[in-house]
Amino acid sequence: MNFMLKDLHKLLQEDIVTVIFRKKNGEIREMVCTQMPEHLPETSGNGNAGTEVTTVFDLDNQGWRSFRNDSIIGYEIVN
Repeated sequence: MNFMLKDLHKLLQEDIVTVIFRKKNGEIREMVCTQMPEHLPETSGNGNAGTEVTTVFDLDNQGWRSFRNDSIIGYEIVN
């Protein structure tokens, strides 16, 4: 795992983050998301999607989403 990805995973657990990534269809998407427990719904299951993707809670659409780690263009903390 590269440093950028490690930093992103740490930020997602502590903050709300806008992640910019390229979808499978080539479209660029910005998603406001987090992994902070206080923003997550009650769920069941282990949430294990593998090491090639990051699973987050999309705060705008109020649902779980994932993106491929190799598709990340950038990210920033939401103030």
